Amino acid sequence: MYESGRVYCENYQNCYSCVHDQPQSLYKFPKRSKQQKIEDALLCQSPLDKTLSSPSEHKPCLLALTADNWLCRISAETGKELQRVYLSPKYKFRYLAWNVLQETFYVKSVQNKETPLARQAGISQNAVMHLAIFHVFPLQIVGILEINKKGFGSGVTDVVLSQGVLAVSYSNKSVKLYSLEHIVRRYLTEELTLGQQSPLLGHKTVGDAPFGIPANIQVT
Repeated sequence: MYESGRVYCENYQNCYSCVHDQPQSLYKFPKRSKQQKIEDALLCQSPLDKTLSSPSEHKPCLLALTADNWLCRISAETGKELQRVYLSPKYKFRYLAWNVLQETFYVKSVQNKETPLARQAGISQNAVMHLAIFHVFPLQIVGILEINKKGFGSGVTDVVLSQGVLAVSYSNKSVKLYSLEHIVRRYLTEELTLGQQSPLLGHKTVGDAPFGIPANIQVT
């Protein structure tokens, strides 16, 4: 990946600066296990018009999603880890994307597939996938939105979030567009804060392992 004068190689393990005549190594992570490998990443550049609580937040950082469901904030200049948040022991998250560039982003889970065994037994899975939605500067959770058959209908094949519009595609080749703002306002069960306790987790800490972040936006 190339972004803002930096080249990332080998699943973001090596980072090179390309602003000089010859690429220069900025940092190299130690070899990671398969569980800890980075699945996806976004580069964050802080806004110039805001005063942030921590000096580290004014520096560019890499938001990295690991295979074992950790979201890590890493200094884009030194590779030092600044913050880590455990997402979930239940849902497997794999993709990162911007909703509003440098303001809000989301982490998307893999799709829940119905097993042939469950189908034979007549057990229908309601949840199709989950989106964890965050603000950046500072990093803060909006919530985990469950994309389910009850709220969005059956045949959901994929979901994309962009500029506050939730685009849900279906197996019949149709796409439905929803307002994320409306969904959050109507279906948010509880506001969450990273590092604080939540009744939805049995008063465990939001973002800590092994509890993660509860699904607090469920469309009914």
